[in-house]
Amino acid sequence: MNSIIIQELKNGNRATQKAVYYEHADRLMAIVLRYLGSVADAEEVIQDTFVRVFEKIDSFDSTRGSFKSWTSKIAINFALMALRKKKQIVFYEEDLHAALNVVSNQAIQKIEEEEVDQIIDSLDEKYAVIFKLKAIEGFSHQEIAQLLGIKKEASRTIFSRAKKQLQTIFDSNNFSTSKKGIL
Repeated sequence: MNSIIIQELKNGNRATQKAVYYEHADRLMAIVLRYLGSVADAEEVIQDTFVRVFEKIDSFDSTRGSFKSWTSKIAINFALMALRKKKQIVFYEEDLHAALNVVSNQAIQKIEEEEVDQIIDSLDEKYAVIFKLKAIEGFSHQEIAQLLGIKKEASRTIFSRAKKQLQTIFDSNNFSTSKKGIL
């Protein structure tokens, strides 16, 4: 995002806000839908996201990250708040001695995106949320811990258990050898 557009946003220029909305809304909608599943809920979160983006544009610092990643984090925060509010999702401190199973990101990319989404969505909800934040969004366990108000070790444990659940799903559904290789 160039500095002229950022300055116009800081000045409250409605035309620039509209252009930025149309440029980023679809991308943010795809991110939010990964967590909420409902278009109606996601649309509300997108509205809240852009209100926050335009209200807090003065706090955007391009030296700390891109506008794209900044807006993504805001959208994810609102999606997680909506999940907590709607479904009362709670992240408990878990047993920190869960076995690790490594997921190969390259192998995941070989599976159709829709199939991956369905498989991930079949996980327990807290496992799906943390798996998406880590494996898809690329957040660190420290960032996930801050977002969800849990310890970094809990994020690691839940992520590990999510991978284990995914392995079980693949084993029990007789996926082809190439698809089994993702876990």
